[in-house]
Amino acid sequence: MQVEAHLSLSEATRTFQLAQEKAIAGKIPEAERLLSMIQRGYGDYFPALIFGAQLREALGDARRAVLLYEAASRSNPGHAYPFTRRAI
Repeated sequence: MQVEAHLSLSEATRTFQLAQEKAIAGKIPEAERLLSMIQRGYGDYFPALIFGAQLREALGDARRAVLLYEAASRSNPGHAYPFTRRAI
């Protein structure tokens, strides 16, 4: 999938859906690569920040998970989920 430096919302959404499919299939490195592409091209895409944090948390990388939860909190300050997960 060719992704440009700046993604539209629809491109970010499609890339995010593909990242979810890769993760479900157990292809975590591919999923994380796609999530990184979203961060570079559409930095504050809340679903990708949350999903990336969840992946990192599940893989035992608490430091990176906290950083992603913090980014998600900045992206959507009224949302309780990243604030709560970061606190845990």
